[in-house]
Amino acid sequence: MRTLSLFCFILFSYLTSSASDTMKQKPILMYVFDPMCGWCYGFSPVMVQFQTKHANEFQFSAMSGGMIVGDQQQPIASMRDYIKGAIPHLEKTTGVHISDNYKQNILEKGTYISSSEKPSFAFVHFKNSFPEQSIAFAHELQNLLFQDGLDLNQDSVYIALLKKFGLEPTDFIKEMKSDRIRKQTFDEFKQVGNWGIKGFPAVILFNEGKGYMVSNGYTDLASLESQVNVILKK
Repeated sequence: MRTLSLFCFILFSYLTSSASDTMKQKPILMYVFDPMCGWCYGFSPVMVQFQTKHANEFQFSAMSGGMIVGDQQQPIASMRDYIKGAIPHLEKTTGVHISDNYKQNILEKGTYISSSEKPSFAFVHFKNSFPEQSIAFAHELQNLLFQDGLDLNQDSVYIALLKKFGLEPTDFIKEMKSDRIRKQTFDEFKQVGNWGIKGFPAVILFNEGKGYMVSNGYTDLASLESQVNVILKK
């Protein structure tokens, strides 16, 4: 079992101060994902199920990993063949369906710029106010791409999602593009990198001042629960 040399106070900036007392009593389960990651799309339902099933046992949050940023941003046509080849295995392993909307509007057109930046800005801004809903928001964010086949680089695609979570879109979208959110998001990418996480999805459990890598890559619900239980017995 891989142990991360971290302390729970690292996470305080990502969680609301009102949850401080709860965090002292409960382990923290951190889901590390990326909006562009197909395997994260396949794994997010597992995390949603885990949170629903174990809501009273853990403090939950999520982080965005910055898989495609800076010079890595490029038209999806450059990786279209690889993605097409990976989809059948992803669907068979995870049970999720990559929609025709995604295949036609994103893959076949090929002009979509793959970038983790804007959706991560939206995610981090949302998490500042609603950390306990961050896993649900991450899941819905990926649905915009992999189910609805929408361009996450466009402000307009976030409107319906924000309304679903009871947020006023105009002010939210303006703030998510601010220098403050941009810096916070890239600091989050850096933190994920400093933890040695190179691929997504990943799950980290923080308990009694230590961080443990629960999983790195897709895993099913039963396996996730088993791994968490092993760590908690340490």
